[in-house]
Amino acid sequence: MNAVVPPSRPAREVQATELQVLRKAELYRQANAIGRSAQGLELFEKRLIVLALAAIDHGSEKPSLEAVVPLRAFEEHGIENPYDRAKKAAEMLPSRVVMIPREDGGFEAYPWLQRLSYVPAEESDLGFSYIRVLFNEELRPWITDLKTHYAVLPLRDVLQMPSIFSARLYEVLWHLTMAGRRPEVEIGLMELKFAVGLVERDKKGGWVRERYKDWRDFRKQLQQATKAFDEHGSLSASFKGVRVGRRIGKVRFQVDVIKAIPHLGIQPALFDDSGNRGEERLQERLRKVGFTGSASRLIAEHTAPVVEAAVAITERKSREGALTNPGGFLRTLLQDGTARQESLKQEKQKAHDGQQVSSGGIDEDALLAAWERHRHDVADQVAAGEGLSDEQVRELIRRALRDDLAGKLVITTLERNNWSGPTFAMYRTSVLLEQYAEKVPTTAQDFEAFRVREDGVPSSSGTR
Repeated sequence: MNAVVPPSRPAREVQATELQVLRKAELYRQANAIGRSAQGLELFEKRLIVLALAAIDHGSEKPSLEAVVPLRAFEEHGIENPYDRAKKAAEMLPSRVVMIPREDGGFEAYPWLQRLSYVPAEESDLGFSYIRVLFNEELRPWITDLKTHYAVLPLRDVLQMPSIFSARLYEVLWHLTMAGRRPEVEIGLMELKFAVGLVERDKKGGWVRERYKDWRDFRKQLQQATKAFDEHGSLSASFKGVRVGRRIGKVRFQVDVIKAIPHLGIQPALFDDSGNRGEERLQERLRKVGFTGSASRLIAEHTAPVVEAAVAITERKSREGALTNPGGFLRTLLQDGTARQESLKQEKQKAHDGQQVSSGGIDEDALLAAWERHRHDVADQVAAGEGLSDEQVRELIRRALRDDLAGKLVITTLERNNWSGPTFAMYRTSVLLEQYAEKVPTTAQDFEAFRVREDGVPSSSGTR
């Protein structure tokens, strides 16, 4: 395979104990900064990185950054038919870059890997196919030198997430909430999009190539991702947009532990038949806004959704500095019907959102794959229509990558692969569609427009 760099040592020297580490591993570690990073990975690339991280032995004084991942390990962790997709992920990983935020608001960009080799079963000294990776030595501070500011995550939780969006969002919330021990967190909208791969940074630190600019479109993606948490994760999450000025500028998440997390000694919250997690959390919020009466009686009198609406309004006004008596303000909202009206409005919105999400009918991963094929076909049509030679296409890619943070690394990879393979195909498609945007249909530029064409679910913001 052209994209592979020769391994650091002969395959016959791989020890069986290295493979046992991965097979028995149930956890992986990573620094909080990696959790907040822009990782630039597709779903199977992420799964491969996570499996490799799980294989690292943190017990030694200076752990090796090399890991062996048998392709059958994907199946052992519940991933069906992984072989072709894992091989494709191995082809792409050498060109991938992780962007790690700095405390001063800047960031550092590094290639994920120093070396990768793919060994098919028929050539393997081990009797089965495997991938060996060597992480970039410059990433050691965030991979193995972990004394503080890191998290230990359940391997299976992340591996079984059905999309890269849900996998990355799960990691982000795991880090921010300390595995659910902080039940409520806020994160800036663009910071969140950066972490889940929906916006990029240019060399000056500005935001570029943002996807799902309309909050309603992004909210649907969050709904689908958090729905996957309930099925595959130890954490469950709900969210709401928080306005900064006139626009949604932050996202507030409520996170619950729904499955035991043995390695941290965390159990799901248990309540008797007279209550539930939601009411327990609502009572705590009532206390925080200054309500001094019986929270249980208040909830019984007005119902939990109405009280929650009153609390949300009170919290918002308190943050704005507009209240001198929050507890009294909350009672007024309940008595004059304002909270009930707000609760009814939220219920209608939830019903509308649920109808939109449930009507999708097409698997999100399959739809994204179909969109990429459509974009590739359109790029072929553009190249043919413009009469572009192979060299002209390569020059367009070189120009586009000059302003990209990882451009030099990507160009080196493309040249090493003789301008062929999946990495080249991806950049060729992207560059042609951007350079000739006026001749490209909306369905190849906007995923939501493509979704409408494929499954009939209209984008809430319409075709842009």
